[in-house]
Amino acid sequence: MVDYLAHWGLAFPPFAEDAALTLAGVEASIVKARHGLIQGGTAAISGPEGTGKTQAARRLLNDFAQAGWHTAYMPRPMGEEADWLMRLGLPGAADESADMRIGAFTRLENGSRRRHAMGGRTLVAVDDMQLVRDPRPGDLLRALHNITIEGQRVLYCLLAGRSGWWNRSPHLGELMSLCAVHASIPVLSADECLQYLQARLSRAGRAKGVVTKRAALRLASASGGSMRQMNRLMDLALVTGYGLGLQKVTPELVDMAAADLGLPSPSRSARGYDPMDDESVEDGQPVSAITDPGGADDAGDILAMLAAQT
Repeated sequence: MVDYLAHWGLAFPPFAEDAALTLAGVEASIVKARHGLIQGGTAAISGPEGTGKTQAARRLLNDFAQAGWHTAYMPRPMGEEADWLMRLGLPGAADESADMRIGAFTRLENGSRRRHAMGGRTLVAVDDMQLVRDPRPGDLLRALHNITIEGQRVLYCLLAGRSGWWNRSPHLGELMSLCAVHASIPVLSADECLQYLQARLSRAGRAKGVVTKRAALRLASASGGSMRQMNRLMDLALVTGYGLGLQKVTPELVDMAAADLGLPSPSRSARGYDPMDDESVEDGQPVSAITDPGGADDAGDILAMLAAQT
């Protein structure tokens, strides 16, 4: 039986969440956050939903791990010291657990100091900071931030969350003030959406002939510049197109996917190009800065057209 991947000539699902790609905006945030961590011990990454915050956090953890650091990823803010002890695996912490006189935070502090004395450094990435509902995670993070040996941090922390998480409460605002750098990831521009689309398809074995240019522009608009929404829209459009026996992803397939996902009408503008009128797109009129002098309608040719205009 032919599955939808074989139908489209793809080697693997191109829009799976684990098929990470790094675009310019994400890469710039990684560079800024890395600098903030090294210089100040704590840094923040923020952005709208689906813009690559978790991807950036995991990239940083991997980079620091390759440099010999101990790293840990927390998928949500945790306010209990026991959770941190379990994830960090600090030396000597397990031995101290038998002594009821030694509290969990003291074990965290002692273990961090021991690791530092052994030449090791620890980086923790805390994701989804917007989920904080009580002051405990913020209080604990501030306390950990203040643990130093001769002025040097013993525990480094990267905070990631949706834009504005620091405005949810005064204690989160205080926590943000400790960050040496705040790196904000913007939504993708129309041109970046098209580059993202082509790069995903190319990695899966087919850069051209899958999506019409108009459908690609419709995807950029419907996704609002969110990589996550681009992934969801394209994955559903590919499956639906396979079910209908189509050979290309068309604007109509994008509309169907957007409706199924409950997304707003894709006839509104996405950041980085002029308001798009669906009728004008269907009539072949110019939309955004991308023109089509030769009548080509293949998303794989879009970057060449962009390059020709610059």
